[in-house]
Amino acid sequence: KIVKKNVYGYARKYKDDGKLLDKFEELKLETLFDQASNTKMFATNFALMHFFSQENFHYFDNLTQLIAEYAGTDKKGQRREDRLVYDFLTHSAGYEPDPEFYDPKAVPPEEYSISKKTTENILYKIHGFVRPRGGPPVYSDVDYMLLGLLVERLSKMQLDQYSEEKIYKKIGLANKIFKPTQK
Repeated sequence: KIVKKNVYGYARKYKDDGKLLDKFEELKLETLFDQASNTKMFATNFALMHFFSQENFHYFDNLTQLIAEYAGTDKKGQRREDRLVYDFLTHSAGYEPDPEFYDPKAVPPEEYSISKKTTENILYKIHGFVRPRGGPPVYSDVDYMLLGLLVERLSKMQLDQYSEEKIYKKIGLANKIFKPTQK
């Protein structure tokens, strides 16, 4: 039983260039939001918990055991094979916070990518570490990009498709979807 159904606040306060709008866009019950960074918590983590509960992997497995392409040594001699699933979950695999693969000015030419397939190859074989494995956690998008690819490998489905079909629909989250404007 729904006790109260209301919304508060704004759906949009800023223009695409980051400046404040003259008039803020009010939030409505039917306002849709992009998953964006919430994907890590509400798709990748849920899917990993589901697979872990089915004993498809263990937190202390090497990622290379689950994704064979994730292998090799970076330019500093650090081995991908030494990284555990646990390292990625705890942001202690050794990657920097936010590599901008999409910006040719921000990354070396061999790490520039605007396609998923190319980015996967960069993550599996080319992109190096900025610190050794372990130590205090340092947030990294790369960690969860790789965990998202692990979900896709285990499920043989795209992360968004798996999340919608195997998690959200099963628990009755009918309005929790990816790419809402395409549906």
